[in-house]
Amino acid sequence: MGYYALFYEVVENFAERRAAFRTEHLKLADEANRRGELVLAGADPSHCARSIYFAHSVAKMRLLGEALRNLNTEGNVGWTWVTQEQMERCEAKEEDCEGLVNYVLSIGEVEVAAFFRELPGGRFRVSLRSKGKLDVARVAERFGGGGHECASGCSLDGPLAQAVRQVLEMLRRGPFVQ
Repeated sequence: MGYYALFYEVVENFAERRAAFRTEHLKLADEANRRGELVLAGADPSHCARSIYFAHSVAKMRLLGEALRNLNTEGNVGWTWVTQEQMERCEAKEEDCEGLVNYVLSIGEVEVAAFFRELPGGRFRVSLRSKGKLDVARVAERFGGGGHECASGCSLDGPLAQAVRQVLEMLRRGPFVQ
């Protein structure tokens, strides 16, 4: 199995500054793709697509079903959750939760999405995503988390209803991106 990566100039403090370069990086990658440079360099687009989009475990797909059953929307906010009991029933691992928040964000009228995963001990790990109108990093920071404008996370004490209420209150208020 081959892995491919695109590397451009590395800058000082790259980890802290990478969000600012994301748009430029995607533009450069898109231009390289249009010119066929990635394929000419040996990238196999169909293999890459299969590895990314068609390699989920049965446990992840069962967990996705549980999360979609818990799906809620209110205006432009969407959220869902999975409990420890659901994780165990699906035989899911922590990594099976990766990307589930994006299914909520993919809903047309949803501008901001939250995914709550119950942790052992009753805390909740919260993944936040935005289409760009709301700065979810600032929301996550209010709860001791972090990230960037469009993708961030934090952890909160339960119970679930309390954690959801606290996060939704912040999402409804802003902060909106100028």
